[in-house]
Amino acid sequence: QRPPTPEVTEAQGVKLHLSSTSNTGYLDVYRNPSGRYQASLRVDGRQKAVGTYDTAVEAAVTVAKSHPCCEECSE
Repeated sequence: QRPPTPEVTEAQGVKLHLSSTSNTGYLDVYRNPSGRYQASLRVDGRQKAVGTYDTAVEAAVTVAKSHPCCEECSE
């Protein structure tokens, strides 16, 4: 079963990275057993935690702002 498509696709002036394979709907955002959301990035081929947040959108904003991608992310 596919996760639902997130309703929020842009926040705080950045486009959020959506994922059809993540249960949160956002790339590199995971839900912890505590119910909070973990933002992570790949650095040198390894996952690195960059923060824990109350909502998936907050975590997705952190990922989008930290992601080493093209300028389209912040347009």
